[in-house]
Amino acid sequence: MSSLISGTNNVFEGLMNPEFQIFGFLMGIVYYLELVNWFYAVKHVDVSVASMITTPTPVITMAFVLFILKESIELYQIIAMIIVFVSLYGLLWSGREKHH
Repeated sequence: MSSLISGTNNVFEGLMNPEFQIFGFLMGIVYYLELVNWFYAVKHVDVSVASMITTPTPVITMAFVLFILKESIELYQIIAMIIVFVSLYGLLWSGREKHH
């Protein structure tokens, strides 16, 4: 039990680390800028096109994990990627039908 409490204290000490807080602040700014750009893109293009740009991000992450970090990919992750691509195809198809 004492190791659990000790581990919790280490987490709180890590959160109070100035380097961690600066990193967290910078990541917040990057996320804010990403959201601003996302809403700007959606305002000027169809949601289906804007989604097409961001949807492959998990696949890129999975490729990074597989090839760079040499980790294994589980079957449920592959199934999830198939669902993502089928959904993306549905978005693109509905956007195309909307224009015809």
